[in-house]
Amino acid sequence: MTYKNLIIDGPYLAHRSMSVPFHLKTTKNVDSTCIHLFFKSLFAMLKHYNPEKTIVTWESHGTPSWRRTMCNTYKPTKPLNNGYIQQQRAIQKLLYYMDIPQAYAPCNEADDVIATLINSNEDNHPTLIFTVDKDIMQLVNEYTHVLCKKDILTCEDVYDKFGVYPYQIPDYLALLGDKADNIEGVHGIGKVKAKNLLMKYEYLEYIPYTEFSNGEDDFKKAMFNKKLTTLNYEANIKEVFPTGHKQDINFKEIFEKYEIHQIADNIRRYKNELQQM
Repeated sequence: MTYKNLIIDGPYLAHRSMSVPFHLKTTKNVDSTCIHLFFKSLFAMLKHYNPEKTIVTWESHGTPSWRRTMCNTYKPTKPLNNGYIQQQRAIQKLLYYMDIPQAYAPCNEADDVIATLINSNEDNHPTLIFTVDKDIMQLVNEYTHVLCKKDILTCEDVYDKFGVYPYQIPDYLALLGDKADNIEGVHGIGKVKAKNLLMKYEYLEYIPYTEFSNGEDDFKKAMFNKKLTTLNYEANIKEVFPTGHKQDINFKEIFEKYEIHQIADNIRRYKNELQQM
């Protein structure tokens, strides 16, 4: 399939780019690992898939997500390295320079932003989402696929991988739990049982209490989990750098600080090609 849209999970790509066994530093000992690897992956995807439109989504920093408000044990936040924060901000500025839209939503995660973007794709333009988050699998349909590491996952692939259909992913994770988000599953339910229950009853809401070890208590726990595992399709999306607002950014200073000369050349080339289209 030829994908018209490419949506990138920014936090995932940034964290992956920083979580490597080596670090690239400038002659002045400034860490530039995240920037180098982020753009290496970005340019590889742009070259391979050649999308008409690329969007990078981000978390809403500074405001607690609605899930943390509901459940204070949800996805504990870890202190971020200051070097990482500075590089992420530099990445956002460089993406702005490339005219690549970036989106976030107050009190929402990047996944919710992606869900809202997919929900607004009324023309069903073929879209590829770059992430490894399991909850994003609920968005997969005929026109929306997920690039997970090196594999493109379609509806059939999601079923082969999890044993349930994409629309059942929130129910599946609600029963099984999700360690990545610190969501505890229902006692006594593993992958096989979760799959079999959803194969038999289709939705979590239709599973009788008698199927749970602790009856109604387990059912209520699973239903609460489902609120956490279901993405928000109506997030209030905002641009990281609003279109039409000139940002006072010294891009030359960024290029020189992180010594990203080759990346700078690729960025300028991309921008020029975009302007000639």
